[in-house]
Amino acid sequence: MTRTCVRQADFFSFWTSVLVFFFKFLRCPMSSAERAPRPDAQHFDEVHVVTLPRYKTSAASGDEWRIGTRVQFKLKGDLVYEAFTHYDTAGCLVNLPEELLPIVRDKSSLITRDDRCDQESCCAPSTVTYQLTKTYPEESGRDGVTPTTPLIRKFCARHSTRGDCGREDADDNYSVLHGSRVPPPKGDVSKSVFGGVIFMK
Repeated sequence: MTRTCVRQADFFSFWTSVLVFFFKFLRCPMSSAERAPRPDAQHFDEVHVVTLPRYKTSAASGDEWRIGTRVQFKLKGDLVYEAFTHYDTAGCLVNLPEELLPIVRDKSSLITRDDRCDQESCCAPSTVTYQLTKTYPEESGRDGVTPTTPLIRKFCARHSTRGDCGREDADDNYSVLHGSRVPPPKGDVSKSVFGGVIFMK
């Protein structure tokens, strides 16, 4: 009876160790992967400027109608930044850049936090997940850098083909973790316009 209990204990201990090893070292790359923004990811993909008429009253200078503005910056339909100014439309756009600098400098805001497609302006749910083979920061040169932590990007079927023009955001730089790549819709395809040749003397 004692030997049987010992064998059972050894059996369960062995398989427990195997399972721990499996989940610690052989787990799916997606479990520890980080979402990576695209090289040309934008902080905003939609801007709304709305004029707000207001009736100014003043005992010193008199009363009159003036125009203020409300500006909304959105990313994938979500409001990122909103400002109210007393400028007209032109003055608003001239004076806003200084207020927007802290937002633009925040690189973390470029990362898509949910399961939506990583293509700008696209709110469709992702259908394919890619793992990057290399990244290409400015200081890396042409060879790129192999990430120490798995980096992934997600795209919907419409934007699953990334092309071969770029280096980091290119089909050859991705391995498929989930889903499959499909060609872009014909309505999205447009040929590059060759603008001629510049001769240098």
